[in-house]
Order: sequence, then C-alpha cells, then structure tokens
Amino acid sequence: MDKIYMINTKIKIFVHIIAIAIIAAILPLGCQSQTGQLNDENLKQALTVLANSSDELEIESYLETVEELNLNNLDIRDINSLQSCSNVKVLGLDLNSIRDLKPIRNLTSLERLMLNGNQISDLRPLSNLSNLDELTLVGNNIRNIDPLASLTTLTLLGLMGNEISDISALEHLVNLQNLYLNVNQISDIGPLVRNSGLGQGDKVNLEFNPLSVISINMHIPTLEARGVIVTY
Repeated sequence: MDKIYMINTKIKIFVHIIAIAIIAAILPLGCQSQTGQLNDENLKQALTVLANSSDELEIESYLETVEELNLNNLDIRDINSLQSCSNVKVLGLDLNSIRDLKPIRNLTSLERLMLNGNQISDLRPLSNLSNLDELTLVGNNIRNIDPLASLTTLTLLGLMGNEISDISALEHLVNLQNLYLNVNQISDIGPLVRNSGLGQGDKVNLEFNPLSVISINMHIPTLEARGVIVTY
C-alpha cells in the first residue's frame, strides 16, 4: 500500500514539473503575440497591403523597419500592433476613431505625428516622445495639455478645435515656430508671453477663443512687438 502511495506521489510530482515546464515555454510566446496582436480589423487590412503579406510575422517584421507610415481615414480604433514600430519617424493616423495612445508611448524615433480627427483626450502617453518636431491633434477631445510640456523639440503644434483653456505647458516649448490654438476655450495667453522662444516670424493662431481683455490689450501687443505673427 505504501509502495503504491509513493508511486502515485512521484507521478503527481512528475506531472506538476511537466506542467510548469509547458507554462514556462508557452508564456513568453503568449506575451510576444500580445505585443504585436492585430486586434483591429481595419488596421490589419491596411498593414496586409503595406507589408504585401497576410502573415503576421511578416507584418511584424515590416513594422519593425518602416520609417514612414500613413494610416489615415481607416476607422482604426485599436493601435496596439503599432507599438513595435521602433524605427518609425513619420506616423499619420488622421481621421480614425482612436482613444488610447499608450501603444505608441515608446516610439521615441518619431519626428512627425498626425492624430487629427480622433477621439483622444489623454495625452500622457506622448510625454516620452522627445524627438517630435511636428505634432497635430486637431479636432479631438483634449482639455489637459500638461503632458506636452516635455516636448521641447516641437516646432509645429496643432491643437485647433479642442476644449483647451489652460495653456501653461506651452511656456516651456521654446522651439515653437507654428502654433495653432484656434477654436478652443483659451482666455489667458500669458504663458505664450513667458515663452522666451517665441519671436521674429513665429506664428500663433488664436481665432475663436474667449480671450481676456488683458490678453488682447497687453499680451498680444507684447508678442507682436517681438515679431510674432498673431492671428485672433
């Protein structure tokens, strides 16, 4: 009886060890698959055409090497698979249905990023994109632009048609040359005056904002005296 018990125990231990080994072997593959998972059918179809292949491994390889990617007006909602675009410098995602930008938070090679006409409100995933030169977010649901304060390499920033009232973050973007803030809820443009980089030939559009008397009578003339072209 004791002998049978020992045999059963050994079998259970052996099965347990095999199960652990199988899980250990499968888990990395599962994680890897999730990283490049093509959850969005519209994105998958577009990438199939661009990569000239329907094989997901070949699509993944394409994404890892591509430097310019235009995926505009495709009703894309999930951009999870784009997180493997480690070399992309230009990314166009205009006129889609994107809400979540977390999948592109580590694409630090990006220099131009177009996200116009989506459903974006949270800009925190963009705060790490330190090489961005141009960023456009026209026509989204943005209220808080504080995460953009770290993007000091920006020369062009398009924020037209959002719900922005506080532009304090723009005080730090000293390389801006073209700034589009029209059609928002901005009253105080003091941060633009405190931006020491805004000067001769730079352009700022403030049309269709509820600008305060101080902004109109003091801040705008101050900017214009420095050579900034202000439209309001």
